[in-house]
Amino acid sequence: LTSPSREKREREEREVARRGQTTQKDAPEHQYSEKYNDEIYEYRHVILPHDFARMTPKGRLLTEQEWRQIGVQQSRGWEHYAIHKPEPHILLFRRPLGTDPQTGKVPETFNTKSTGVNNGATGIPAH
Repeated sequence: LTSPSREKREREEREVARRGQTTQKDAPEHQYSEKYNDEIYEYRHVILPHDFARMTPKGRLLTEQEWRQIGVQQSRGWEHYAIHKPEPHILLFRRPLGTDPQTGKVPETFNTKSTGVNNGATGIPAH
């Protein structure tokens, strides 16, 4: 006999594995906001279906590879820059204004020191 907690964990593992094989047609829809901006960045947020949110690592920012693996589709240059703890299923993205959406190349005029961003890659403020 197996314990209920072990059965639940195995069921969740099978579900995560199955979701990794889900086609775009079968996947629940991600909701993408319109883009908005300030003087430095353009922003957008993506609302994940709750079952996808369970698959994301907790308490840290996602790499581009990780957010693409869970089905987020957007042009190049976006970084997952913050976690809104009350709603971790909402991913917050930004990229410097003028970033080339085809290549993800940041404009040469973008100054990471004046923006307080550590190398412009992690989204973690430099202190």
